[in-house]
Amino acid sequence: MKYNKKVNLIKVKNIILLIIVILIITAIFLFPAKEKGGIPIDARLRYDERSLVEARYYQKLGDNLVQCNLCFRGCIIKEERRGTCRNRA
Repeated sequence: MKYNKKVNLIKVKNIILLIIVILIITAIFLFPAKEKGGIPIDARLRYDERSLVEARYYQKLGDNLVQCNLCFRGCIIKEERRGTCRNRA
């Protein structure tokens, strides 16, 4: 009888530990840390004009639109934007 109680107690402790771990992991994904200090995101995304290169694998369609030919989707997007595959900028 004592053995049964010890086994049940170990199972209960393991279940509680598993629930706590699942809750912690869920909280990490639901409530991501806010950015603190550092360089603002917009500043990090700015590029020096000297480092910019004209994109390849596209066709100009007019009205500031281009068709991306980089992937199979062939997204029609505005110039300097990204399509579904996020490759064109």
